[in-house]
Amino acid sequence: MKQKSWLDRSLSLFTEVHAGEGGTALLLAANLFCLFALYYVLKPVRESLILSESGAVVKSYAAAGQALLLLGLVPAYGALASRVSRVPFIGVVTMFFASNLIVFWSGWTTDWKLFVAVLLGFIVLGIFRLTGQVTSPMEWRSGATWVIPWLAGLAVVSWLGSFGGGRGYITFEIGFAVVAGLSLLIYWLAYQVRLAPAIVAGHVEESRTEAAVEEQELGTAAI
Repeated sequence: MKQKSWLDRSLSLFTEVHAGEGGTALLLAANLFCLFALYYVLKPVRESLILSESGAVVKSYAAAGQALLLLGLVPAYGALASRVSRVPFIGVVTMFFASNLIVFWSGWTTDWKLFVAVLLGFIVLGIFRLTGQVTSPMEWRSGATWVIPWLAGLAVVSWLGSFGGGRGYITFEIGFAVVAGLSLLIYWLAYQVRLAPAIVAGHVEESRTEAAVEEQELGTAAI
């Protein structure tokens, strides 16, 4: 039977810790400390921003709207988390949510240029595809099914937001819940149309083969 380390024994003074769990428990405590510390730093900044921009009445209605929205988001998040591996799910959703928040906070004046650039990129890709300059297979169903709604949703949220020339309907406080809902919806949609593992492995193998051929051609040309 594995013996407890000095860290396990020290933490056992406060709660039940088994052998080998001391490091994990310490990391969990540090994670919770950072989360709560960041929350208490963000909360007064958020409150002052809402009160200065919209007033106390809007703040009270925004809090009620956020609570109602979370009544639907929390069960949806739990249902989705129960169907997938939870640790990768939490990490992916958190990063996806954070990236969407960055786009939302950038403001409509900046975002519409980004969306136009992405649209032009898709147009160029389509032209290259039609002219035969891009011949590799593309999984349009698995890609476009969630990418297009994601970009469209971000554009609508940014346009309705209160940052950088937006319409001002989605305030700073409501924005967290709206972006979280959009992130979960798009993640669920992408999960539904995901490629089978065998197809993914085939694409990876094709990419390796193409890279090996290109490397050989470059080596031959250098000689």
